[in-house]
This record gives sequence, structure tokens and C-alpha cells, in this order.
Amino acid sequence: MKRNKGIIQSNLATFGVYKFTSWQMNCLVHLVEQLQPAMSRDVDWLNADLKVFQETLPLDKNGNLLIPIQMNEIDKHHHGSIVLNEIKKMFKQTIKYNFTNEQGKLVRRECYLISTMDIDEDDNIVLGMPVTSLRWLLYYGKGIGGTIYDKKSVVSMNGVYAKRIFMMLSRWKDKRVFSMKISELMNELQTPEYAVKDFEKYVLKTAFREMINNLNSVLQFKYSLSYTGTKVGKGKRGFDTVTFKVYDKLSEAQMEEFLTDSWSNRINAI
Repeated sequence: MKRNKGIIQSNLATFGVYKFTSWQMNCLVHLVEQLQPAMSRDVDWLNADLKVFQETLPLDKNGNLLIPIQMNEIDKHHHGSIVLNEIKKMFKQTIKYNFTNEQGKLVRRECYLISTMDIDEDDNIVLGMPVTSLRWLLYYGKGIGGTIYDKKSVVSMNGVYAKRIFMMLSRWKDKRVFSMKISELMNELQTPEYAVKDFEKYVLKTAFREMINNLNSVLQFKYSLSYTGTKVGKGKRGFDTVTFKVYDKLSEAQMEEFLTDSWSNRINAI
């Protein structure tokens, strides 16, 4: 396994609130890859005028960026009609992000990721992305940061939670240790309203197993659970925070650390 050049996406997409299937996540990765030439620290894409998009990107007359879809990039096993239906369902998928409007007020925007899908007589697919969703994917720059991740690792995984968590690990792989409120992570992943033990079973442990068994995954993690809130009243405190530690599979030293350190005992039962 060798280290490939990563692709960059906005942290809004990495930690966004949305619920995609595994195939839809692969489609999202493909869209992000096509946007790489426009990933620039010199443009504030979240607040840029429409004119900037028109000057920088080849928008069509309807204001959409047209991106051809290669089916083999979405699914290597040729589930043609199934994958096509998954892509069609992306029309119903919304994304959410915050921005400051011209009046200086913080606004919560919800919009559709895909605005058009064209299929010609040879079954070639072209998706149209509106400027509102392009802002979400392209928001990257100095003082803002972004997420650089390995495409092959993400698209080779089956579980959607494993894909999303891998992207989050990629964001913090240099820092290596980061924490999130469990409720915040559940919201971003759009999981069912799990009890913590079920969240650990169906999300954290499942993602852990998939990454450790996936020969294409360049990252692995351990995690711990803790309580960081303010205790009110009597009774046992429940866990409210998950802390991740990231290990680079391509680093001999970090994988030796993964095998020998005692950072967390949560994986012992996996």
C-alpha cells in the first residue's frame, strides 16, 4: 500500500449534517475530485459573488456546474441500475451550512446538493451542481483549513459511517487526538437516536472493524468514551464524549504504537 495524493474538501462537508448511502458517498467523493482545480485559498467561496463562480468555473446557462459521472467510480461491481437509482435519490438529499449574510446576520442555509441530472441515449450521466452546494464543498482557505483524505480508502469501504469517520480522522490526522460530543457526532452522521451503548456497537465498533480489515484504508483509530459535562443530581453519569486517536497505517512507528500502547481499552472487546 502506497501513499496517494489526497483530495481536498471543505470541512463543512467533512462535518456536515447529511445522510447518504454508501454509493451516494462514493458519488460525493467523485464530485469533490472533479472540483480539485477550483480548490483555492485565494477565493472565499462561501461568500463569493456569483460573478466569481462564473469567471472561475464553467457554469452552464442555468448557473450549474455540470459534472460527468463515471459509473465505475461509484461502484466497482457493476450494480448499474441500483447505483443509478441511488444517484437519482440524491435529488432529495439536502445539505446544511451556516453563513453570514450581507446584513451581518448568521444564517442557517438548507439546500439541495444536486439540481439536475442529464442522461443521454447512451446512458451517460451528467450531474448539475448549483452554486449553493458548490459553496459548501469548496469552502477552504487560509484560516479555514480543509480536509485532505485518501480517495481509495473511502470508496473501498462499504459502511457509510466508516466512510464519514475516515474523513473526520483525516481532518485531524496530524493532531492525532480529537474529541466530539456523542450527540454532535450522531447528528452529523444522522444516525438513529441510539443509546450510547448502541452507538458504540453499531457505529464506532463497526467503523473500527471495517478500517482495520480494509487493506486499502490508510488510517486506523482507537477511541475512548468519557463524561465531560456538569453532573446534576445523584446517580451514575453516562458517557457524553468520544475521543479518537488516529494511527497512520503507512507509518511503521504509528502502527507499532497502535499494537502496543494502552491508550484505550474500548477496543479490547471488539
